Amino acid sequence: MEKNQFMRIGEFAEAASITIQTVRYYLECGLLPPEKRNKNNQRFLMMKTSTG
Repeated sequence: MEKNQFMRIGEFAEAASITIQTVRYYLECGLLPPEKRNKNNQRFLMMKTSTG
């Protein structure tokens, strides 16, 4: 079963073992889907995880 989880950009970078700057570069190049932002303008990325 797949589950969608939203992570802040720093959490995403840490989970992927890359820098925040690399995540931003990947977003600019279109290698990652566009991020969502909350009312405080924080960036969130969706990470799909498998369970079971």
